[in-house]
This record gives sequence, C-alpha cells and structure tokens, in this order.
Amino acid sequence: MTGLLHCADLHLAADEKEYGFAVLREILEIAQDCNAVLFCGDLFDSYADLQKLQGEVVSLVEQILDSDCRVLFLPGNHERLRATKGAGLETLAWGKIELLAQEPFSYVDLADGDILAIPHQSSYSDYPTWVIPAKSGAWRIVMAHAAVAGMHYLGPDEEESGSVIDADLFSHCGADYAAMGHIHKATVESKAQTKIVFPGSARVWRKHETGPRQVIKLEIQNGNIAHKEMQLKSAGQFRSIPATVETDGSIHLPDSMDFDPNDWLHFELYGITEEIQAMHDSQQAISQDLQARRVSFDEANVQEMKNLRQNAFARKFETVWRQKMQECQLDTGNDSQQYEERREVLLRARQLALQSIYSLSQDRS
Repeated sequence: MTGLLHCADLHLAADEKEYGFAVLREILEIAQDCNAVLFCGDLFDSYADLQKLQGEVVSLVEQILDSDCRVLFLPGNHERLRATKGAGLETLAWGKIELLAQEPFSYVDLADGDILAIPHQSSYSDYPTWVIPAKSGAWRIVMAHAAVAGMHYLGPDEEESGSVIDADLFSHCGADYAAMGHIHKATVESKAQTKIVFPGSARVWRKHETGPRQVIKLEIQNGNIAHKEMQLKSAGQFRSIPATVETDGSIHLPDSMDFDPNDWLHFELYGITEEIQAMHDSQQAISQDLQARRVSFDEANVQEMKNLRQNAFARKFETVWRQKMQECQLDTGNDSQQYEERREVLLRARQLALQSIYSLSQDRS
C-alpha cells in the first residue's frame, strides 16, 4: 500500500512565523508514515517570505521526515508574488524537498503509480498539445494549483492572480485523483474518471475561512485511492461572534464562548453608542484578555449617537430590551442554535428602535 499526504495553501509568513511553523510541524508529523507529502502550492505567502523562511523550512522537513518519505513541492501563485524580475526558485538549495517548477509539468515516478505536477501558470489552454507519458503503474495523480472551471464561484474575494483549469485537462492526463491547491474552501467533486480534491487552506489565512483546517491522507491499494480528512489542531479556526455595543461604549460578549488558543476570534459588533473612543478602549481590553491567536472587530453595524442616554424613552427601552434578552436565554435553554437566531433578531430590533428614538429626538430638537 502507498500512503500520501495532500496539503495546500499554508501561506507561511515571516510576520506569523510561530503560528505557521506550528502548523507545518503538525503536517510533517502526520506525514511520517507516508511515502510522500504533496505540497500543492502557496507553501509561502510571498516571494519575500520564501526568501526569509525557505532555509528553516528545509531544516524542519529534514529534522522530522526520514529518507523514506519524499517531499514534493509544487509552486503556486504566491511563491512568485511580488518577486523581483529574474528571481528564480530553482537556484535555491531545497535539500530533501523536490521542487516541481518545470512547465508545463514534471513527471514523478513512484512505486506503483506516478504523479504529473503542473505548477501555477498564467494559462493552461495549450494542454491538448502536451505529450503525456503513459502511466507507469496502477494509478496517476495530478498535482495542480488553480481553480477548476465549473467548480467555484470566483468572486471578489478570490485572488485576481489565480488561473483556471479546464476539467478536461485531468482526463487528458489520465488522472485518477487531482491533488489541488489555490481554493481555500475544502471541496471534493468527481468529473469523468477523476476525483478532484481541494483540501482547503492548511491554516486560517484570512477572514471568514470557517471550519476546521485539514490535510488529506491518501491510501492507495491495487489502484484504488481512498482519502481521509485529517484535521489540523494547531491551525485553529476562524470564529465569527456577534457582540453588543452598549451606549456607554462597553462591549457585551456572549456569556459563554468555546474557542481554542489557536483560533481567530472575529467579533461582529452591533449597537449604538455615545462613545466611540470608549468602544475602542473596550476592544483593546478584550484583545488583551482573551487568550486567542488573533482578535478582530467589525464595526460596520455600530452607530454613534451623542447624548442618547439623556433620552428617558431610550433608557426605558433599554431596560425592557435587557429583560427580553434574559427571557431569550431562559426560553432557549441548551439549544444554542435557537438562542443565536433569537439573539440576532433582538440585536437587530434594538438597533432599529434606538435609531428611531434618536431620529425623533433630533427632529424635536
């Protein structure tokens, strides 16, 4: 049986070195019983990060993995991001790591199968002219770093520098499994005879990359490729948490928050306040108190309304609203989903009501 580890989009960065290397170490430890680990692009966040960290990555790989496990590294679009003209990856010392940067593809022979490695390119439109070698064994894997036509919505959140592969390319190459990178959401889809798998980003790289981060462990026997998702604990998760901003600028967090020190906590703030600076002071205190990798705040749904607490009707509304929030907690009990749904409604209702009260008071003045 052949064992492979498929991972992508670790985006190692000098300014988050400790976090990134903790995830890399976990990946390499998972790969210790594998025949090869496949890094399918964007191992580094930029060319500058590659220059700073490449030597340490090579050292860590050689420290953890023995000679029986091959390390195949396919460059993505970020390996050349903001690179100086003429900069090349091939001139660097990669040690145990096998750099697969040749275009249009490299060929890798393994014991009972083979790999075609297609590095990130500006276009793949000439693939029908590629001369593809015959399979050397019972299975073939294609490594690539790009979106796949028809599988993804490439909206404004996706990177402009990404390229798109026609799924027919995999049939042309005779692929049984496409080990992909570039799309940060885990996705699995079969097209023709090829199973196309994006493991998603191996760490939380940007906002709203929700859910556990993972790598894919492949077990290949008699030509059959089975894949298993392996969660990366050291990567943590992105958690979006609603929080109420009070009129005095204080921030009311949920009564209970389940999170890991490796998580990125992103607070979606709702409310009306008289004191924006006081709210910013509250944010700073929360960031210092919470033991999380990163804490951030979204203020898009916060409005500043001066002297609101002087309005007697607003004060009365706030008293009633807090009673309703307490009732919501009691009524929903341990049903966290129902509580969050009702809490969201109450937060919105508070926002609209206080806006109306403030607007009326301004009209009268």
